[in-house]
Amino acid sequence: MSIKDFTTAIDIIGKVTLDYSYPQPTSRIKEVEKILNIKLPQAYSDFLIQFGSIKFNEEEIYGLSHTYDYSKHIPSTIVSETLKTREDNKEKIFPNYLVVIYAHSNGELSCLDTSQMNENGECPVVSWKSASIDGKELIVIAEDFGKFLLEKVQNASKFVNEEKIDIQ
Repeated sequence: MSIKDFTTAIDIIGKVTLDYSYPQPTSRIKEVEKILNIKLPQAYSDFLIQFGSIKFNEEEIYGLSHTYDYSKHIPSTIVSETLKTREDNKEKIFPNYLVVIYAHSNGELSCLDTSQMNENGECPVVSWKSASIDGKELIVIAEDFGKFLLEKVQNASKFVNEEKIDIQ
């Protein structure tokens, strides 16, 4: 249901005010895939093309920023967050196929599990905790990015604008 969930989430996003958005060209997405040595799922690539990254209220879904300089740690981008997590968690063996897209206040990370790409070019979103051993405690929290995005957008939209948004 990724396409339907993704489309519903995009419709809701159109009704709220975003703190920032940096739409990305397809060429930049290809560059990031090479840097991280992964293939991004289609819905997430579409998210990057349309928004780049978004933040509204306390919800921030990582993507890419306006800068193309990866030599600096630019917080809240999938490149910097993923590379930093890989480096900081070598002893915990943070899997190279995970891409960090969201950080919870308890230190848990939501990641795209690019090792489980399906025939539609989508993969699950999993939870990774720095306390997990060898990445064996990965828990699927959404069947794909569309479902993950829809849940986050629905939760955040309740608090963003003063007017109530019908998300049913």
